[in-house]
Amino acid sequence: MDRPLRVLVIGCGSLGLLYAVRLSSGGCSVVLKCRREEQVEAINTYGVRVKHPGGGLEEARITAVLQPPWGQFDVVLVATKAYDFPAALPEAINASRRDGLIVSLQNGLGCLEELEERVGAERSAAAVTYYASMRVSDNTVLFMGGTRVVLGQRSRRRHPLLGALADALRRGGWRAEVVDDIDAWRWDKLIVNAAINPVTAILGVPNGKLLASSHALQLCRCIIGEAVEVAEKAGVRLPRDPYKAFIETVKATRGNRSSMLQDIEARRRTEIDYINGALIAIATRMKMALPCNSIVYTLVKALEEVLTR
Repeated sequence: MDRPLRVLVIGCGSLGLLYAVRLSSGGCSVVLKCRREEQVEAINTYGVRVKHPGGGLEEARITAVLQPPWGQFDVVLVATKAYDFPAALPEAINASRRDGLIVSLQNGLGCLEELEERVGAERSAAAVTYYASMRVSDNTVLFMGGTRVVLGQRSRRRHPLLGALADALRRGGWRAEVVDDIDAWRWDKLIVNAAINPVTAILGVPNGKLLASSHALQLCRCIIGEAVEVAEKAGVRLPRDPYKAFIETVKATRGNRSSMLQDIEARRRTEIDYINGALIAIATRMKMALPCNSIVYTLVKALEEVLTR
């Protein structure tokens, strides 16, 4: 391609802002689609800022809009919460070129499948993100660490823009790779999230505190063990040891407050239905019981009901 990759990021939460900065640094022409006029104004006036725990600061000038133009973007990244994905999908389709690539960044299961149903597997991709961040203002993100991003499709034929997207992320400073079996990595992240997110949300602690409690680790190990049994019965070949992946993620993001904890603290709906809830739904169809996953699922749903009403 003899011009910068045109990328639309739908969703101006911490992940969307972080991707926008990385892709802008990687040479892409990036537009952010936000929901609130105040956030659009803040981004267009001051740019997007990424703060690092050690005191470093990155700044990028990125255009933010309430309504993106139609049919102009090579790649559209949907960085909304999983439960907002269905509402964001028509706008992603309209904004994309007819042969463009649409990428789901959501946690859990369900969004990539819905995307494939709407536009076909050839134009659908997923990005499994192992970086953590927290939004501290409308235009500022605190980067909390991480290891990499994995991209892939379930189509037999890989979209040519997928490699270009990975290249841009690498130029922007991330370790990004394209894999053949994206489902293996979606399940890898699902299992890690199933342990970290609800337990930190229930305890009200950052990720690293899980390592300080033998009882918390026992619960996390049980959640992971149940999830692995579901994955194995579903025929998923996990790419690495799930408990080691959990420990690695906790250590790499020890200061981060998980997205589910942030949602509970802000009295918002969580993504529990797409993480532990998805595992429970699959297990139910297989006539399997997941007591540890069911306990944390019920507790988080109770927190949602008590705090959001």
